[in-house]
Amino acid sequence: MTDTNEDRARLVVSRSYYAMYQAARRLVFAISRRDVDDHRDLPKHLPENFPNRQHWQGRLKFWRVKRNKVDYSPYPPEGDDVTMLGESAAGEAAEFCAACRQYLNERGIT
Repeated sequence: MTDTNEDRARLVVSRSYYAMYQAARRLVFAISRRDVDDHRDLPKHLPENFPNRQHWQGRLKFWRVKRNKVDYSPYPPEGDDVTMLGESAAGEAAEFCAACRQYLNERGIT
């Protein structure tokens, strides 16, 4: 079996989602000392004053759904160019992780 661009893009979506998930999980733990590992529940626990909280709650849900599709379905997500989806996922993951890092750094948490 050969590795295709679509296969690599699926991996990027999956890894990008997990980067966001782990960053959110770390953020929640650092602020509230609660380890919320439920993928559906985690976005609700982002701190109330986290910048663009509602936006990021929605994006965590969006990428969880996309990750499930690319990881568990043999078909491309309906209506999506998987390569472009991978690029978007990587960009948003980098942006979210940077926002989490900045939020924690501003509070003296490393």
